[in-house]
This record gives sequence, structure tokens and C-alpha cells, in this order.
Amino acid sequence: MLPHANGRCMRLFLGEVAARRLGDRIIMVLDGAGRHQNRELTPPKNLRLPKLPPYSPELKPAEHPRDELREKSFPNLVSGSPDALEGHPGSAPREMGNDIARVKPIVAWPWVIETLVN
Repeated sequence: MLPHANGRCMRLFLGEVAARRLGDRIIMVLDGAGRHQNRELTPPKNLRLPKLPPYSPELKPAEHPRDELREKSFPNLVSGSPDALEGHPGSAPREMGNDIARVKPIVAWPWVIETLVN
């Protein structure tokens, strides 16, 4: 959890993701959020940042793992704030991030794979 949703925090986030997966090639699909449009947003070498066309939430691969986590790991969880969620016990997001066999069928769409190849 970062304190703000801005370009500086996005750079920190990308650096952390890339550092945790140094041996992997990562595709992180970005939408039109302002923090994703920052000109100073230079991805680490093992990270590619393709951008979605405007108004296309159905194409966001990140929505599907989030749904999976919400349905299976956080059912009926009601929270009034991000701080309350941050304190929620459990390692489900970390476990999911380490389970390639579970994540791949949810996000490895043909156009995502094509981004890796090209």
C-alpha cells in the first residue's frame, strides 16, 4: 500500500514489482489513469507497459485476478477504508502472485502473449 496514487508512487511500485521478479519478464497493462501517463515512468528492463485503448475496462487483465481474490479469499469482507483492508490478515495476494499455474489462465490472453513476443 502506498500513500498516494501518483507518478512518484507508481515508479516506486514498478520498481518493487520488478525487483521481486528479477528473473521474470513481466507485462503490466496500464489504463488511462494519470499516474500511468507520467512521462517519467520508465519501466525496469524486465517490465513491459502496454497501454489499453480508452474506455476498455473489459480488456484489463488485472480485473480478473482481483475478482478471483475477492471471490475466494475475501468473501463478504466489508471495509470502510483501505487502512482496514491493509490490516486484513491473510497471504492470499502473495500466494496468488507466486502461483503461476493459477494466474496464467486468468491473464494470459492472446494479445498479452503477443506483447511478450514482440
